[in-house]
Amino acid sequence: MGERRLTFYAEAPEGVRVRKGAVYITRREEYTAVTRVVSVKLPVGLVDALDELIEEGFFQNRSDAVREAVRRLIVEYRVTRRRNAAPEPGVR
Repeated sequence: MGERRLTFYAEAPEGVRVRKGAVYITRREEYTAVTRVVSVKLPVGLVDALDELIEEGFFQNRSDAVREAVRRLIVEYRVTRRRNAAPEPGVR
């Protein structure tokens, strides 16, 4: 895999909307990611279960696992929101 470089920006790069905090740019051969650090507190049992998934090879690290969990949560809520949305007038 290619070299991984991490650059810290005090302000977001052009075209990246950030409400609060700094962003990080990770450049890899196949992609560039714009990320921000989010701190969370989790019960010890959840962290232990998460670490087991990492040890079993499902994820590279905790950040990867949490990103995937958040992606799935967002998809689930978007689907729920669409189901609960009022139909457009004249459309059945």
